[in-house]
Amino acid sequence: MIAQRRRRGQAAMEFLTTYGWAFLVILVAIGALAYFGVINPNKLLPERCQFQQEMACKEFMGTYVAGPPVTATIKFFATNNIGAGMTNVSFSIAQQGGTLKNCLSAGTTIGAGQSVEFTCESISGSFVKGEKSKFAVNGTYKQAGGQYSKPLQGELFVTLQ
Repeated sequence: MIAQRRRRGQAAMEFLTTYGWAFLVILVAIGALAYFGVINPNKLLPERCQFQQEMACKEFMGTYVAGPPVTATIKFFATNNIGAGMTNVSFSIAQQGGTLKNCLSAGTTIGAGQSVEFTCESISGSFVKGEKSKFAVNGTYKQAGGQYSKPLQGELFVTLQ
């Protein structure tokens, strides 16, 4: 009886050891492929421009500007979704760990359902032409006739052309 339990325990241990080594080899191979750039999650993820519900991002693009210093220019159309006019609309944008840059627009008032193009030039950071970069977008606005500024937050994940 005891000998039979030992054989089952030994078989279980051999099973775990054999498949444990195989699992470890697979993890090392995946890690090596990711390290050398064969597997790059950024290539698989789609571009996106997301804001809070008050503001929608309809179109966007990123441009790589060769240096020195290497910079990027980001353009996007922000659409008012609150059902009333917005005044004093402003945005700033930064790459994670990069410097904050204010965005310029043709006008800072956006009517209900209207869009305005914002241009964010000379954003400093670590950019590579043809690669996707992630940007944090922060903004403020006042509802038409309102007294208080309200925050807007968003994110851009865009390929720098």
